[in-house]
Parts: sequence; structure tokens; C-alpha cells
Amino acid sequence: MMMVNIPTAVIFICGIALGIFLVSNTLYINAYAKTVPEVSISPSCGPKSGFSVLIKANGFEPNSILAWKLVDSDGNVPLTGYFHTDDNGEVRDQTAIDDVAKGDYKLQFGEDANNDGQFDSDISQSDITIPCQNK
Repeated sequence: MMMVNIPTAVIFICGIALGIFLVSNTLYINAYAKTVPEVSISPSCGPKSGFSVLIKANGFEPNSILAWKLVDSDGNVPLTGYFHTDDNGEVRDQTAIDDVAKGDYKLQFGEDANNDGQFDSDISQSDITIPCQNK
């Protein structure tokens, strides 16, 4: 008949339980982790007379509506627009920044599934200056 050392058996069982917990927790986090949206624009400044901005965005919901707003330092919104994300939740497209006053702006982005002009998701933003400042 084999005798089992109780403290050793408890340590063994606790070790197995801890291992199962750590593995399942890691799988859960990887399966349900949400990508943080990222947006980049180029250029980040332009002439007063108007220019095109290349927008690269990722981390949004696939096949969704990505809204953007150009917001001045007083909170006014002179320009808005929409893009559709692709199957990967990405956008690579251009938009025109035209007929706006000189100043510092935030180009804000968020999902707007019902096209009501209100972001449904957290806002991602990039700075934009009109006109470019000489350094």
C-alpha cells in the first residue's frame, strides 16, 4: 500500500490549479483583447489655401464607419467627413482640408455607426497646423 504525503499532495494540486489558471487567463486575454485604434496623418500641416491629408487608421471595427472632425482650439468644427473601414478595420484614404482659418487643430476620429455625427467609440486624434510654421 502506498502512502501519500499530504503536504506534498496539496502543493502538487495547488501547482496544477495555478498552472491551469494562468494558461486559461492568458488565452482569455488574447481572445478578447481589443486593439487600440491608431491614426496617423500626413502632412501634419499645410498652406492656408487648402491641401490633401493622407489618413492611415487601424484598430477600428471591420466594415464600419469611421467619422472624422476637424476641431479648432475653441471647439468649433469647420469640417467633418466619413470613411468606411475595410475587412481588417483599416483605412488608407485622403481628404481635403480647405477653406479653414489659420490655427492649431485636432483631427479627431471615431466610429459612428448610425451617422448621427456623434462618435460611438473612444476618440483618436492627430494634431494639424494651418499654415505650416517655419522652424
